[in-house]
Amino acid sequence: MEGEATSVLRLHDEQTDPYRFPGYDGFVSQIFCGRTRPGGASAAVVLADELVFLSRIAGRDLLTEIIPAPAPIRTDEGPVQT
Repeated sequence: MEGEATSVLRLHDEQTDPYRFPGYDGFVSQIFCGRTRPGGASAAVVLADELVFLSRIAGRDLLTEIIPAPAPIRTDEGPVQT
C-alpha cells in the first residue's frame, strides 16, 4: 500500500553489531549462534527453515529480503540479464 513503510530485516555479524561498544564486543559475538566461524555458513543459510516459517506468518519473503538477488553483470553496452 502506498505510504506504508516496510521494516527492514537485518542479520548482524561481529562487524555490524549495533550493540558493540568500547570494552564490549557486542551481543552477536557473545552468543554461540552469532559467532563467526572460518568456513561457516551465513546466518541466512543456517536460519533458512526458520525464515521460511516466519515468512508464511508475516506474509513476506524474508529469505529473499536478506539474500538479495545478484547484481546484473555490466558491460560497456549496459547491464546484461543473467
